[in-house]
Amino acid sequence: MLARWINPAFLGIVAASAIAANLAMPELRPYIHSAVYLLAGLLCVEIARDYDHKLMRFSWLLFSGEAFLLALHFPLATPAATAWLGAAQRDLIALAMVQMGLTALLAGMLVTWWQLRQFGLGFHARGVDWAAVGAILTGMAVFFGLSWHGGWMYPMMAGARVLLFLAAAVSILLNRFCQQMGGGEIARVIRFIIAYVATRCVMNLVFAVNKTWAPVALELEDLLNVVFPWIFLFGVTLRARVAVRAEAELARVPKPAAWNPKPSTGWDGGRPSY
Repeated sequence: MLARWINPAFLGIVAASAIAANLAMPELRPYIHSAVYLLAGLLCVEIARDYDHKLMRFSWLLFSGEAFLLALHFPLATPAATAWLGAAQRDLIALAMVQMGLTALLAGMLVTWWQLRQFGLGFHARGVDWAAVGAILTGMAVFFGLSWHGGWMYPMMAGARVLLFLAAAVSILLNRFCQQMGGGEIARVIRFIIAYVATRCVMNLVFAVNKTWAPVALELEDLLNVVFPWIFLFGVTLRARVAVRAEAELARVPKPAAWNPKPSTGWDGGRPSY
């Protein structure tokens, strides 16, 4: 497993160094972000393979779709892509990738929310959560008002922003489930995904303010733009490490003398001879 070779502490050092390099040399940003999302996508695929439950496996495959699409998206911001495709076609392809990635992210969050509800452990949303969902949808209307006032929102960009705000609304419901879990590794992983969505929402709101009025928060927008891929990678890494620890614990369990871990080499209908 790829996750065996990734230490979260070492990843933190790499992330801090990469963020500093991003801020000092913005021209490296597309390549660093692409590498971060590529690694996150590969880890998501490994996590999906760890699940026997089809819906949970499907949710992590959807998260991998978000990661792989953004891994392809960021190189489009390079001068080479602009020279090859032209600015207009490059922007169209880039927006399409962002929109498809956000669709996969929202679908993965919805599948996770639905599956947690179906586990029968008493997870449920409260009235205050639905009120927060309403506040987010109101914030979406304000955001689109700013965008219309500024005159910079394209139709495909509007679709991507709607998906992002809907993902933020689902985050409220997932956060309630995390509280009802009482902590644990899975709750921590879900909260990293929530933080990832929240960071992208704040980044888009700051972008709208900077585009519509004065650039009052360019530094904040730039910092969020550098940090948000790493939040997603850290959440995925934590979940992948759960599988690694579980495998290590299983390896320490004494095996019966007659236990044979290797599948049969002869024809037996495809069933292993344990």
